[in-house]
Amino acid sequence: MSRHLLVAATTAALFALMPTSAAAQDLPPILRAERERIAAECLQMGGRFAPGPNYTQTADFNGDGVPDYLVDDNHNPCQGAHSIYCGSGGCSIEVYISSPSGHRRANLAFLGSPAVIRRGETPPAIALSGRGGSFVVRWDGQRFSRISATAARQAAGGTAATPTQPGPGADALFGTYVFESAGCSPPTQGVIIGRDSIVVDWGGDQTTYRTSFEGCRGGVCTFRERGSRARWSVRQLAADRIIIRGLFGPGGSEREEAVRERPGCLGPR
Repeated sequence: MSRHLLVAATTAALFALMPTSAAAQDLPPILRAERERIAAECLQMGGRFAPGPNYTQTADFNGDGVPDYLVDDNHNPCQGAHSIYCGSGGCSIEVYISSPSGHRRANLAFLGSPAVIRRGETPPAIALSGRGGSFVVRWDGQRFSRISATAARQAAGGTAATPTQPGPGADALFGTYVFESAGCSPPTQGVIIGRDSIVVDWGGDQTTYRTSFEGCRGGVCTFRERGSRARWSVRQLAADRIIIRGLFGPGGSEREEAVRERPGCLGPR
C-alpha cells in the first residue's frame, strides 16, 4: 500500500472511532487538514488521537471579529505517543490567524511550556516560556512581535518577564539555496528552507523534512524535525549566503555553506 493510501486509511479508521464534536467540525479547512494529518501520524505510532480541552484555543488576536486559533501540543493530542510532538525543549505551539482569504499559519511557531492567552488585554497577547526564556507577543497588524517590558507590565497590571523576540527574523532566511561545495553545474544540489519544512536535494535525490520553527537567537535560527529530536540551525552570513547544519542523510549531522539561487545557478526544484 502506498504511503498516501496508508495515511488516508489510517485517518479514516481513526476518525470512525472518534466522537464528532461541533467544535471540531467548525474548524477552518487548514486546521481540519492539520488535525487529520496529526491523527493519522498518531495512529501509525500506536497512539490514540484524543487532544485535551486546551489543545485548540480561540481568541481574536488580530481584532477583526473572527476567531483565531492557538494550537498547543502541550495538551497531549496523541495519547500513548505524546513524545512525538514534544522535545527536550517543550512542545510545539502554533497560531492560525484569520485573513480575507481564510485562516493561515501565523509567523509564530514556538517550542516550550503551555501558552497562556492574556484575554484581559486588547487585542489578547500570548505569554510563552521555553528554554530561551519568557516571551510576551501580540499581533501588530502583520505578524506576532514582542511587547516591550514596559508595555507588558502595564497591560498585565503587574510585573512581567522581559520579553524576547521569538524569531520572526527567520523570514529573511526562507528560500532556495545552492550548496557551495556542489557548484552551479547541473545537477545542482541545495536546500529549500521554509517555516514548515526543509527540503534537501542531492542532484535529484530529494528528501523533505517536516519541521517546526523554534526561533532565532544570537543570529542563529533553529528548526526541529517533527516526530524526532533532530535540530537544524541556520546562520545568515550575508543577504544571500548561509551556513546550515542538520541531518542531511544517513551520515548524521553535517554542515553546508550555501548561496541563494540566482540566474545561471538555479537550486533544487
